[in-house]
Amino acid sequence: MNLFFSRFLSFVFFAFSFLIVKANDKNMSLDSYLSNYNSTLYNNPAEVISNAEFLIRSADNKKKIAEAYLLLAFANFYAGKNDIALENVAIANTEALNSSDDYLIDISEFLLQRIYQRYNLYDFSEQYIAKNHSDYGITIKSTQYFNQGNFEKCISTLLQKSKLTVEDNLTLSKAYLKQHQYQKAFNLLQSLEKDSSFGIYFKTRIELFLGEYYFDIRDTNNAVNHYKNALEFAKKINNPYLIADAYYNLGSLYLGKHSIDEFNIYREKYDSILSKNILINQKINNEVFHHQLKVIQLNQEKDENLYKTIIIISITSFLLLLSIYIFILNKKKEKLTLISTIVKTIQDSRNENIIEENENIVKSLQKTDLLSKDKEYAILQKLDSFEKTNKFLFKNVSLGLIASQLDTNTKYLSDVINRHKKKNFNTYINELRIKYILNKLRIKYILNKLTTDSNYLNYKISYLAEECGFSSHSSFVSAFKSYTGTTPTVFINAITQTNKI
Repeated sequence: MNLFFSRFLSFVFFAFSFLIVKANDKNMSLDSYLSNYNSTLYNNPAEVISNAEFLIRSADNKKKIAEAYLLLAFANFYAGKNDIALENVAIANTEALNSSDDYLIDISEFLLQRIYQRYNLYDFSEQYIAKNHSDYGITIKSTQYFNQGNFEKCISTLLQKSKLTVEDNLTLSKAYLKQHQYQKAFNLLQSLEKDSSFGIYFKTRIELFLGEYYFDIRDTNNAVNHYKNALEFAKKINNPYLIADAYYNLGSLYLGKHSIDEFNIYREKYDSILSKNILINQKINNEVFHHQLKVIQLNQEKDENLYKTIIIISITSFLLLLSIYIFILNKKKEKLTLISTIVKTIQDSRNENIIEENENIVKSLQKTDLLSKDKEYAILQKLDSFEKTNKFLFKNVSLGLIASQLDTNTKYLSDVINRHKKKNFNTYINELRIKYILNKLRIKYILNKLTTDSNYLNYKISYLAEECGFSSHSSFVSAFKSYTGTTPTVFINAITQTNKI
């Protein structure tokens, strides 16, 4: 009986303590959540979402409504639900403007900018940076420089701040990595890793960046460990964007190690998450448009001549939108014609190559004395299989290596390539690499920036050259122009301009 009573009291005490903790959590201020990097917001955003929804239902004035929606927005943001976060922060920003609360206005606009930058809506950030010189503005400005590839400006801007947030330090470490200042990046990331006051969200990003550091210095074992740690943390808070980053980095790493099976596993997982974001991106663009209209309307309501202002702006906007719409239609036709011509030229070239290769196979099999028909046909079949892989991207690819993989010798392989492909081995490999890049660019164009790498068209030419196995920038440009008739820069700009329309 005493044992039963003792256990009962323990249960009551535990339940009572749990309720007190939950009550205290719901009573925490927004600032308490944000300033404590180990708060529930960063360790269990799903729980904060539940608390924020409770606060919204119990709020009795505009300020409390704004604060509750802002807390809900941050929770959804750290949970990777950016579309819902945008809806929440739009409501919070509207209520903050209505209540003229400068603190809530600043924080809500800051979160809006972070979401805008996630989806490359940089024009809105430029407007925000121009009028905001606070610490929030400096953080957004540094991120803007980073996204534009101006890493020196990013670093110098952050170092102007008297005190860096954990977000600032993460951006700074990433900029150091991009500048190949590896020791600075490692020292900063190592100090962040040792700090036990960070929640799971920040631990995930720290592990991702450490993985990138080790990947850059070619320490693949440590890179794998940190990427897997990041994946484990990301799954704890169920953040799809962080999970996708971990999958992508692991896939890239295993591709570099020539572990094709592991690469395919992580690539498929990454593609699965990425495909779910297509509708989310459209939803976010619509939400941004509607919120901006609402903000304009709120500002207009404070004007003494509200009615006349709305009429004038409405008419002007209609005429402007109509003009822009007509202009866009014309420009889009021009750009699409340009891209279609380029893509059709490439496709026609491929079709001609296929036809020519098939004809050459027949002719060569009839004329060759160097090889038997069976051996030559076998080599051609193996070459076809080789072309369907991405092994030609490896920097160490050579005639001897490929001959060994195809179970033949360099003399036979070189002869088959010369006669059937009508080119030497180096030209043959270079054209395979160019086709690989072109395929990624065309997929990017067709799926409107939603392929396996949504930022692919923003990468520098040197990165594209490295990814497809070229040893130098100039050799890549030369081979690209030889195959397509145009430079990589001209081709990418044409596709990018079309996507902007």
